[in-house]
Amino acid sequence: MAGVHGAPATLGKRLLKPDGVLVISIDENEHGHLVCLLEQVFPGFDVTSVAIVHNPQGIQGDNFSHTNDFAVFVTPPGVAMRVYVPSEAANPHGC
Repeated sequence: MAGVHGAPATLGKRLLKPDGVLVISIDENEHGHLVCLLEQVFPGFDVTSVAIVHNPQGIQGDNFSHTNDFAVFVTPPGVAMRVYVPSEAANPHGC
């Protein structure tokens, strides 16, 4: 059973329609824990993480600068998702 931190995920499962998609934004500190929790709460569902670059300059960590958060998508089996990224968003520096 999920603890206090798992309460939002279990609530999300009760509210999610059979063909619905759950999307959660999270930073790198809790990303791994969230993915493990979602895989337990939503067995058989697809759990996919996408990096969202929001700060190209980075936020200084212990050894690396972090430039992104994650969007974690939870989709029922057999539900196809398409994500459209405008070309200027995919390549903001024109490289």
